[in-house]
Amino acid sequence: MVDWSRMVEVVNKVLADVNSRFPTATSFFDHLEVTRWPDGATCPYCTSQRSTPLPKEGRHHCNYCNSSYSVTTGTFLSGTRVDLRKWLAAVVIVLSEDYTQSTARNLAATLSINKNTACRMSRLIQIARHTDARFLASMNLIVSEKRFP
Repeated sequence: MVDWSRMVEVVNKVLADVNSRFPTATSFFDHLEVTRWPDGATCPYCTSQRSTPLPKEGRHHCNYCNSSYSVTTGTFLSGTRVDLRKWLAAVVIVLSEDYTQSTARNLAATLSINKNTACRMSRLIQIARHTDARFLASMNLIVSEKRFP
């Protein structure tokens, strides 16, 4: 059984670290852009690097295919309204070895989110373990055989 008091301590440490490194959600978003696209933004639709940043929207406009995209386009974070810093904490919790027998209600209580949102987040992270491990790595998580069986 999961010791949620220990898990809450771990999550609080993660959130404190994330909030100190990234005081705003925008700063974490910018960090994801740099880690995902070290050579500059790349369109997920046509792989062109010819784009114009739209800073007010946190998006890029591809000058080749005329589409708009962000760092989360094509990932498990696509279309989310939840703060990306809470997503990072959810990733740490869900990918931990202790999470296997926990519930969405516990995750929701830990992150102060709705249980349905927590259930969806958990499901998407579990799917991303197999389909989007590269993006999980770009969130500065340690990717190892232990975390991604």
